[in-house]
Amino acid sequence: MAGWRVVTSALNYQTVTQLLEDLVRCPSVNSRLEKGRGEGAVAELLSRWLSERGVDADVRDVGADTWNVIARVGSNAPRGRLVLCSHLDTVCPVDEQTSTSGVDGPYMVGRGSVDAKAAVALFAAVLAECAHRPARWDVTLAAVGDEEVLGSGAGHFLLDNCRFDAAIIGEPTGNRLVTAHRGVLRFTVETIGKAAHSSVPHEGSNALMGAVSLIRHLSEWHSRYDWPQDPLVGAPTLTPTRLNSGLGDNIVPPTATVTFDRRLVPPEDPDEVYRSIIEHASECNLPDGVRLSSSKSISIPWVHTPADAAIVGDMAEALNRNGLEASPMGVSYGSDAWQFAQAGMETIIFGPGSIKAAHSADERLLLSDMYAAIDVFQSLLWNP
Repeated sequence: MAGWRVVTSALNYQTVTQLLEDLVRCPSVNSRLEKGRGEGAVAELLSRWLSERGVDADVRDVGADTWNVIARVGSNAPRGRLVLCSHLDTVCPVDEQTSTSGVDGPYMVGRGSVDAKAAVALFAAVLAECAHRPARWDVTLAAVGDEEVLGSGAGHFLLDNCRFDAAIIGEPTGNRLVTAHRGVLRFTVETIGKAAHSSVPHEGSNALMGAVSLIRHLSEWHSRYDWPQDPLVGAPTLTPTRLNSGLGDNIVPPTATVTFDRRLVPPEDPDEVYRSIIEHASECNLPDGVRLSSSKSISIPWVHTPADAAIVGDMAEALNRNGLEASPMGVSYGSDAWQFAQAGMETIIFGPGSIKAAHSADERLLLSDMYAAIDVFQSLLWNP
């Protein structure tokens, strides 16, 4: 631990570790998922922790058992206004036991330990430290709900809070500086045929066979097409993720629905990509009597913050000061970053932990990763 850090600091290893353990032990499964009760309990826990350290936090019910915690410290800091945003919600728990969560040797284990309560604990400790030690930035904490499904927590926050110069989105990046991620387009294509008894299949039009042909047709076409390539996030992908069909074991299926997940890269426009895919879907060789219908469900833009953005340079400098890799990188997964970027802020993604551990039955954070992130923020905000 660096010699200049005072023992009473909120931003010390032991304090942040204890806060993280408390957050992980408090269930906060997204209310839109099975067994999910929302973020209410963990929001109250975080608010109480901040209040005990002199920071007033506003706990907001933003609908559908979704909760945000918003807090701010600072006044006219030289670098401007910075928002630190991460999410309180988790995906479904492996089991109903929270007692299995906590410190296990060099790890913090349990649902949310990586995605993304590590970043929440780090950001909250940063804000508490700002209350007693003026930072280079005027800092706001947005600990939001519903990131894992609709992103409504961040959206609600941004309705009234768009005047920031920069945003850091807390996600597990292995303490790498992430300036880009791919976007997401999700859509369904329904094949519509005609039911018949399976003993006389020729009297029907098999929509399931049409769906199988469609998946093969689009997959082969997409793999051959000359799509744009991005140096940070790579190439776009098209993945069929669901196939629903059938009325009974002895009935020719009259309908089938295929869900596709299409990852977008700069400079792709989601509407243009969707139109292109559906146009080529119409060229599929379908069984006689089968037709197509399509609909778009989700469209999330890609993020690409320029390398010369001020927050990119500041974070790279902080990483360099701590002997960590400072070159910008891109990731294939999405986050709430797009909402902040669309609101006009310079936006980066940063946090301890590996994305490979997120949503897994063995989710765990190497605590030394958290300690390194603490040191990076010491450099970023106070530049010792």
